[in-house]
Amino acid sequence: HGLITATPSMSSSALPVFTGSSALPVASGRRPAEWENPECFGIGREEARASHCAAESREAALAGRAQSGRYLSLNGRWHFRWSESAPANGVPSGDFAAPTFDDSGWGEIEVPGNWELQGHGFPIYTNVQYPFEHNPPAIAYKGREPGARYNPCGEYRTAVDMPWDPAAGPVYLHLGAVTSAVYVWVNGAEVGYSQDSKLPVEFDITRHVSRGESCLIALFVLCWCDGAYLEDQDMWWLAGITRDVYLYSRPSLHVRDFAVRTRIDAVGDGFGAGLVEVELELLRAPPPAS
Repeated sequence: HGLITATPSMSSSALPVFTGSSALPVASGRRPAEWENPECFGIGREEARASHCAAESREAALAGRAQSGRYLSLNGRWHFRWSESAPANGVPSGDFAAPTFDDSGWGEIEVPGNWELQGHGFPIYTNVQYPFEHNPPAIAYKGREPGARYNPCGEYRTAVDMPWDPAAGPVYLHLGAVTSAVYVWVNGAEVGYSQDSKLPVEFDITRHVSRGESCLIALFVLCWCDGAYLEDQDMWWLAGITRDVYLYSRPSLHVRDFAVRTRIDAVGDGFGAGLVEVELELLRAPPPAS
């Protein structure tokens, strides 16, 4: 016994989604750093939803997302450059994200994976203490070495040929988990920002890609942001991209989100019919902006 309802959604996938606000005063021309702004925890990212990938057929869906023609894994070796502190003005310049940037002098790193376990920086363990001074939202490392400015950062680059036509439906970048904040560029264009170490985040990159052409993904990752004050546990502090990264495409009209709820329609003896309710959110994506 099932109930399926569908809720049409506005055609807004090409518009950025702002979660919180980044409207802090700009002093002396300095752009406020999102990772030090408690009112900003996402710019340009998609609203959270149940993670799923489309498939061309029932058989393809049952075979798993890796077998879908609408899924492209970005896991593997990425070009990587590590530094032990955040940019002096707080915000990455994005110069490294340009397609013309020469990364031949960089090393490589396995994605997903913590950079401390791949030769960059060092793991930190705390139980009830912060590894940085208690002065939110600022981050100042407590240790004498390497000093208060220690907030390691990683620059990542990888490129793939785009297999899909963005005119046929939207293309998304999925980051399964990044600790603890990430800036995103695609083909040199700044796409957005996100922070939340253990939740996936997605960006609509449709207008930045073309079928058959190279798609350059560039990420700037910070070990700590203001959100790290809420993530403190009895734990090891480890940074980097820690879950799957992939691209996927959708038809223009598609299921954007869904929810499954179950309940029992009980009768007098305590038994009854099991009910499954599936709620769908449909989205008709607009064509990419020229």
